[in-house]
Amino acid sequence: MTSKVWFIGVALVAGACGDDASTPIDAPKAVDAAPDALEEEPVNFMSDEGGEVRFEYVRFGVGTGTREGTASTRVISYFEADDDVDFHAYPTIPGCTLMTDDTKWPTSQPVNRKYVDIGQQLTLTNGTKILNVPKATVPGDPLARMHGVGNHYFFAPFPDATSNPPQPNGDSATYIQEKTSYDVIFSGSDTWPAQVHKDAIFMPAAFDLISPSATTPVALQAGTAMTFTWQVVPSGQPAGVPDAWFLVGFVIPNTGMVVACVEPMNDGSMTVPAEYVDMIRTAAPNGGTLVRQSFIHQVVELTNGTTVKNRRIDTIGTWCHATGFSIAPAI
Repeated sequence: MTSKVWFIGVALVAGACGDDASTPIDAPKAVDAAPDALEEEPVNFMSDEGGEVRFEYVRFGVGTGTREGTASTRVISYFEADDDVDFHAYPTIPGCTLMTDDTKWPTSQPVNRKYVDIGQQLTLTNGTKILNVPKATVPGDPLARMHGVGNHYFFAPFPDATSNPPQPNGDSATYIQEKTSYDVIFSGSDTWPAQVHKDAIFMPAAFDLISPSATTPVALQAGTAMTFTWQVVPSGQPAGVPDAWFLVGFVIPNTGMVVACVEPMNDGSMTVPAEYVDMIRTAAPNGGTLVRQSFIHQVVELTNGTTVKNRRIDTIGTWCHATGFSIAPAI
C-alpha cells in the first residue's frame, strides 16, 4: 500500500500531561500553518523496518488479578532509521511460531538500532477521541524489547503497571472506538518534522470469546492440542484497508511472547497443535497470559523527506482479550 504523510509547517503544540489520574490528557492545539503538499512514496510489508505504532483495546478476563472485568487502552510505539539488520522475517502465517529466540518480527531487536525522535508526544485521533502518548519513562516495552528511556512511546493505564501519565483503569471508552480509522500525528522535534499520517490505523470490530470464555480458566494439558473459538464480527473497513487477522498468543509477563499462532482468516476458530502446547508448557512452567486478538495491520512510510525514506512503520489496531493460563500437572 502507499503511505500518506502530511508534512506540517510548524510543530503541533504538545498538550500538558498531568500527574493526577483525574486530569484529562489535553488535546493538541491547532496548527497555525497549512500542511505542505501531500507526498506519496511506495512502502510495503517487505520494506525495511522503521518502527511501529500499536493501538490496543485490552479486555481482561479470568486470571488477570485486579484488572479482571475491566478494559483499557494500550499504545506501544518506537521509530528507527537504521539497523545492523533492517528486516526480520515474520512469524509463520498461517500457523504457530516459537518466539523465544527473538529472531522474528516483532520481538527481534538489533544491537545497533538508531532511533528517530519524532517529538515529545505521539497523538492518535479519529477526530473526536484524542490520545496523546508521551515518551516512556521506562527502558522496556511489553514485548520485552529494551529501547532505553526516551526512545519509545508508551501508554498503559493499568492499575499494577507503570503508566506515564497515570490514568484510571477502565479508560477504553475514552480513547477507543471500534470500526474506526485513526490518524497518527508526530509532534515534531529538532531533528524530525511534525507530520500527520492520515487514517494510519484502523480499529477492528469488538468481539466476544466463545470457548474457552473470558471467565473460564485455561490449563494446558501435556500432548494435547487446544482449540479456541470466538465471535466473528465484520469490521466494515473502507476499501484499501486489509481484513482483520487473528492471533492466539502465550506470554510470560515481563519476559515476552512464547508462542504466537496467527490466522490470516478470521473464521472464528483456531487450534494450537499439541507440539506447541508442549513448547509452552516447557517455556512457561508457571503459566502466564493468554491473548486472543483480532488485528488489522497496515504500513505507512517513515520519511523526513530527505535523508530517511522508504522505511515502513507497522501500524496495528488491535481488539484483544487477555486471560491467564496455567500448566496442568503431568499425568
